[in-house]
Amino acid sequence: GTVIRGNVARDNGQSPFAREHWQLGLYLDEGSAGMLVENNVVFRVGTHGFNMNGGADNLIRNNILGPVYGNHAPYLRCHRNAFARSNTFSRNIAWCDSPMLGDDAWPVGLFRCSSNVYWNLTGSNFSLRGKSYGDWHTGEQDVGSVLADPLFKDPQRMDYSLKPGSPVLKLGFMPF
Repeated sequence: GTVIRGNVARDNGQSPFAREHWQLGLYLDEGSAGMLVENNVVFRVGTHGFNMNGGADNLIRNNILGPVYGNHAPYLRCHRNAFARSNTFSRNIAWCDSPMLGDDAWPVGLFRCSSNVYWNLTGSNFSLRGKSYGDWHTGEQDVGSVLADPLFKDPQRMDYSLKPGSPVLKLGFMPF
């Protein structure tokens, strides 16, 4: 029943105490279950905009996950544990300049994705641990998601409101 809503996580760059910029935006740790994570904004964080270390029956929806530092790391991460299952990532905006979108092409039973907008600022495509986004997207995973500019009004000035015609609105994203 835990709800994580209405937060802004930003500007947590590399710490001298962290290995490989290991600062996260939103993080559900070992065994997190039954949580709702919605209407949060994450940008300019150390590695992952969203990270879940296992977990079950969590709903991550309607978040804006902006550029991360340390582009060698995956942008979205979900660790596989024996108890990890039935997590949902839906109606989110994930944008960055890294070619690596996720740490893996997760199976639907672990992490179902749908109706998200992904945008690579460099215009290149994303991969998920050696699998192209196109290959991942053609299966049951990530149904209805698109690669498209979300049309933020002025992200350089941290204005993440949406311009008219934003593709995220067609997918059910609710501006906040």
